[in-house]
Amino acid sequence: MDFFGYDDLVHEIYAAALEPTRWPDVVMQIAALCRSPRATLFTPTLAPPQGGFTHAFNMPVAEMELWMKKGMHEDPFVESIVRKGWFKDGTTVTGDELVPRAELLASSFYRDLWQPTGIGRVCAGIIFDGSNLYLPPVALSVYRSFDDPDFRSEEVEVVRRLVKHLARALGLMFHLSDLAFRVAATTAALERLAAGVLVVNQHGHVVFSNHAAKRLFCRENVVQLRGDGVGGALLNLAPRLKKHERAFQGALRDALDPLQATMRTLPIPGDDGIPTCVVHVVPLMEESPFRSTQEGAGALVFLYDLESAAAISPDRLMSLYGMTRAEAGVAMEVVRGGATDVMAGRLGVSVNTFNTHLRNVFGKTSTHRQADLLKLLLALAVD
Repeated sequence: MDFFGYDDLVHEIYAAALEPTRWPDVVMQIAALCRSPRATLFTPTLAPPQGGFTHAFNMPVAEMELWMKKGMHEDPFVESIVRKGWFKDGTTVTGDELVPRAELLASSFYRDLWQPTGIGRVCAGIIFDGSNLYLPPVALSVYRSFDDPDFRSEEVEVVRRLVKHLARALGLMFHLSDLAFRVAATTAALERLAAGVLVVNQHGHVVFSNHAAKRLFCRENVVQLRGDGVGGALLNLAPRLKKHERAFQGALRDALDPLQATMRTLPIPGDDGIPTCVVHVVPLMEESPFRSTQEGAGALVFLYDLESAAAISPDRLMSLYGMTRAEAGVAMEVVRGGATDVMAGRLGVSVNTFNTHLRNVFGKTSTHRQADLLKLLLALAVD
């Protein structure tokens, strides 16, 4: 067998992981390398409308649709490979190892699907068997007619090697696709918040800002962006808040420092000295999709306009979580921010009473830290 082009094909396989429109060409090249007139790369249990895919070379669409509709359940090769316990990641077999020719020729599967297409032989590889919840079953099949020679051992070995590369490439593709979906869903949710939200990367550059944050930029009296000419825009407080800038930058550093990773809250005063906005700086959790996709994102910055505080009403908290009015008041104080004694003082209660109500709020909202409670509460304030 002439293996010229194998290295180029492997390169194309990994390129397709990043650019899925290239998969049909990859399947065509697999067929050519294997000296087979037809080939398919597909998800046997998932049709394209359900999130699967079928990349076929020289296979009639009608036959593929018929196989997905009923053929899979009558496919003697599927039945045999499952019965033999060979339906596992990395398995590569020929049709002759699974179904004797006489049995194949007598089957309705052959008469209805293979014979009209001129298929008689197959070499198939199981890329994913579906045991991983995040990876659907995927198979590669290359086909020949009965007039073509049997698949030789060295040709089966080529398919086996290709299956390994396909597993790595498709695993990457599914991972990136899942991340893209989660980032899109997260971004859409953040855009709906009434609070301004920014995602800051490990270098302090802003890599995402929602609509509410952009409105605050336009007002230029709370925060502003400053380009440094290197990696993007840096976040600063407005000039009128210069005396708070050091504390703000310190809060960012603490949130981005893996050894610190602590939430910080800064009340921002208006012209009369009374806080009109609260800035919460919260470290991003490891499971956040932004950490893998947004340039090493490391912190969320919430900008909460206290003039819009009515967007989170105590009555709504009482209705949603069964809080008492006192507990709802404590939850609202977490949004407004400040030291515990300051928040307790605004409510006119002792620190002990405030902490007791706060523990009850944690229990009723299934949170354990003020940072988690804050995210939950801000998510209730939507435009």
